[in-house]
Amino acid sequence: MLPLIEVAGDPRAMGRAQGEACREDIARALSAAGIARRERLPSSLRPFISGPVLGRGMALQIVRHYPHLSERIQGLARGAGQSAASLMELFVGAAGGAGVEPLVEPVAGAGRDGDTALLLRGVATADWIVRRSKPEVGFPSVELSLPWMATSLAGVNERGVAVLVAPSRAPEPGARAPSVLLLVQECLQRFHDVPGCLDWCSKRPASGAASIVVADASGEVAAIEVDGDVRRPLEAERGVLLTGGAASSHPELRKSLESPASTEALAVEAGGRLVLSPHERKLWVAFDPGLKVESFSVS
Repeated sequence: MLPLIEVAGDPRAMGRAQGEACREDIARALSAAGIARRERLPSSLRPFISGPVLGRGMALQIVRHYPHLSERIQGLARGAGQSAASLMELFVGAAGGAGVEPLVEPVAGAGRDGDTALLLRGVATADWIVRRSKPEVGFPSVELSLPWMATSLAGVNERGVAVLVAPSRAPEPGARAPSVLLLVQECLQRFHDVPGCLDWCSKRPASGAASIVVADASGEVAAIEVDGDVRRPLEAERGVLLTGGAASSHPELRKSLESPASTEALAVEAGGRLVLSPHERKLWVAFDPGLKVESFSVS
């Protein structure tokens, strides 16, 4: 079974709760990545935006443009007994490789009338956690993440908005994490429909080669594909939106998803899949064929 953790309060409090709950997993991940233990930094902003890790690239972008995530990372570091620089180095490096590689074929398919399910194919076994976030300001959500990540890779909020991010192509060895990842948690916390998410995402700094896919409880689904500085909107065709992964498999996927099917049926048949259900405010997981499907609701 996947571990479920619950975090609540302001961003630092949520990060700290996760750090305390995942302390051993975080230490193992840092060790496996060969990241040397850095001294914990003082609680002032100046050292947090300087140095070889925090003073450039995505780390600096987080501090400048995503203050809630920045504070959440600091709380995560404190709870885990690590430095923010160490966790940032792990995020920027590991999340660009194996950490997000399994999420290669996001598929948004029409289900019952007014219902949409986001189905992620090819989700491999990893040290995933399911996290319930109850922010002091914003909407609660349930998300799929990793022990050392302040943001998430996919989730559903209490207003029925489902968000996921996936690379447009398989990452190369040593690839840096696409900063599109930073948009997921912010969308879940801030918005109640697809138009709000897309408008905000189109104006935020983001880089890499990835798509952010959004659906809501009304059945609307859309995506923004990011490739460097280029952004391209993607819309569902006959209720199905396909992005990322191997293009050769898309015709078969489209054919199988165009026929009406309930969200629950999609989840049960989804061995090795993750299904997000905006209508039901649930996240369904079945990472290996034959395993019992696990479902997690926002509340």
